[in-house]
Order: sequence, then structure tokens, then C-alpha cells
Amino acid sequence: MIAMPEKLSKKQIQKAKPAVLSPQNELINYSDYFSREFPFYIGRFDHYHRDFAVIRKRRRDFWKIVYVLSGEGINIINDREFTMHAGAIYIIHPSDRTSYLVQNNNLKVINILFLPEFFRTDLQQLSDDFSFFSIFMKNYYHPVDEASRDTLYIHDSRDKSLLRIIETLEKEFYSRDLNYKFMVRSLLLILLVRLNRLAFKKKKKSAKEHIADFIQYFLERHYSREISLDNIAGACGFHRNYIGTLFKKAKGKQIFEYLNEYRILKSCELLNSTTRSVAQICYEVGFNDLSFFYRMFKRKQSLSPQKYREQHNSAV
Repeated sequence: MIAMPEKLSKKQIQKAKPAVLSPQNELINYSDYFSREFPFYIGRFDHYHRDFAVIRKRRRDFWKIVYVLSGEGINIINDREFTMHAGAIYIIHPSDRTSYLVQNNNLKVINILFLPEFFRTDLQQLSDDFSFFSIFMKNYYHPVDEASRDTLYIHDSRDKSLLRIIETLEKEFYSRDLNYKFMVRSLLLILLVRLNRLAFKKKKKSAKEHIADFIQYFLERHYSREISLDNIAGACGFHRNYIGTLFKKAKGKQIFEYLNEYRILKSCELLNSTTRSVAQICYEVGFNDLSFFYRMFKRKQSLSPQKYREQHNSAV
């Protein structure tokens, strides 16, 4: 078990500063952060909306792991966009061209930068069922295919043990205690093995779970429209009776129970942030019966839409 690290001092945190880059410089060089003798760096960064008013994608000649501590945003990787929120973790390939879109408040992240030669001698000892570790071998500058990126290198982890490993890694790097380089390399390998296990779980997801995930995605994308079991069955290519049973088993809720709860959630967002009438919001989120909307809302929130708005909408 990895012990919780002591909190880093302000002086130590201040060491973690980004390299100064000119607007024209697309490539970030490893020498801005570390040397070949010890090819590793870890630091905390605050990103603000103003810093990314103009999107400039940059790439780097090293690997990068990004762990999101707090805030929300979009991680733009090549031509794809990935949601950033607390607990999200990304492994960025050297050939990737990346930038951020920062939403609301600042985005706080921990960046871990390294070259695979840092742990090259350990790679051959690591079991690798689906090319997670082989990407760090000699040919590691070859691009990652998109299917591998989604499964192997993008994770949404509520597991606080990952953060504990990262914080311990950070403490070792800045403390410079006896044998700290060995500890840093060992902890980085532990982190990569944990990420490998997360990837393995994603790979092992059953076909039924993928279908249930697709149905959930379909509901959340089209919640404002009229949706029937036939619509959903047609979208995923299975019989309407089968998808109902499958979704209940995977998600613990009936399809329309989930849909109505999601619509109520979206109505709460509109009650919080707009001055639209309750009737407008009812129809906007996909309900076609105002009295049914009132009953569903009170059942889920234990108060009427008007009372909810009074308590939550500062604009009212």
C-alpha cells in the first residue's frame, strides 16, 4: 500500500512552471523540462480560459500523462475532443497535436513527462495482452490508432489510489531524498501498470455492456425528441424486447425510467440557469404532457419546479 504523501510546500509547487513558448513554436522539446540523464518531470499547472482564446495545437518529443485535479474543459487531441473533469487521465503520444478549451473556472492538472528510455530495461518483463506497453518500445514515435486511444490511453477514473500514486511520485521528485530516482522510476511503472489494468477492464467489457452504453448515449443525445423503443431498437440493431431486458440488467433501470430521470436532470439545469417558463422547459426537455412532468419532477426532487427555481436560480 502506498502511503499518502506529505503536502508539498509552496516553494516546491512553484518549481512546476510551464516552458516559455513562442506562438510560432509548435514543438515542445524535452530539454525544456529534463535531461537525458534523468528523463522525467512532474508538475502542477493551472490553465485559464484566456490562455486558450486562440487554439494552437502543439506536439512534443516526449510522452505526457495528464491527470485532471479540478475544473472542466475539452482536451483536443489531433482532430478529436475529449471531456476533461476531475479524475480524467490521458496518455499523450509524442506525435499527438494537442490543445485545451477551458470552461468556467481554471483547469488544474498534474502533468507527468518522460521518455520511455527511463524504464526501457523493465519493459520486457511486463505482460502486455494488447499492446499497451509495446507502444513505449523502439518504435514509440509511430502514431496511435484511434481505437487504441479510446480504449488504452483515455480513462475516467474515480479511483483515488491513482491520485495517491501520482502525489507520492510528485513528493519523491521534489524531495530529492536518497535513491529518489529509483523511487520515481518504480512509481511511474506502478502508475503505468494500474493504467494498463484499467485498459484491460475496458477491453474485457462484454458486448451487452457496450450495447447498454450505446442505448444510454442515444437517450442522452436525443432526450429532447420523442423516443420510442422502436427508435432505439432501430438505432442499435436489436429487437425492442431484448434491449429493454438488456438495459435493465446492465444499468439497473428501465429505459424510460432512465430517460425521464435524465430529462428531469436537464430541466433542473434550465430552471437553474434561465428564466424560461416551466411549460417551455417541460417541452424543451422532451416531455409532451405538462401534468406528467410536474408529477415526475416532484417525485424526483420532492418539490415543484417553481419551488426548485426559487431555491436554486440566483437570476430569479
